[in-house]
Amino acid sequence: MHAILAALPPGTWTAYYDLAAVIGSHPAPVGTHLATKPVTNAHRVLTWNGGIAANFRWLDPNDTRELSSVLEAEGVRFTEAGLATPEQHLNARQLAALIGLDVGQASDEEPTDLI
Repeated sequence: MHAILAALPPGTWTAYYDLAAVIGSHPAPVGTHLATKPVTNAHRVLTWNGGIAANFRWLDPNDTRELSSVLEAEGVRFTEAGLATPEQHLNARQLAALIGLDVGQASDEEPTDLI
């Protein structure tokens, strides 16, 4: 997961469920790990529909930056509804390709019950 996120280019985003699919986990522990450990580009991980997780916090409690502003400065575009644009989303297969992995037949369907 750390290698994938380190390779995630500016102006793109991924979702918790995509990372989970690549590493063989569930989105909840992925979110917990990213919320509690310093991981390069963890801020580029959003909910399945491109939303900012309701409980997102920077690891540094003194960091008051708005995540959407940080992502916009990196080139991520947002819809009027405040969701990152789907065109900039990297799915599980694309994430795996960033580091030379094959996720086989992982589904690219949008989940309805995951963060």
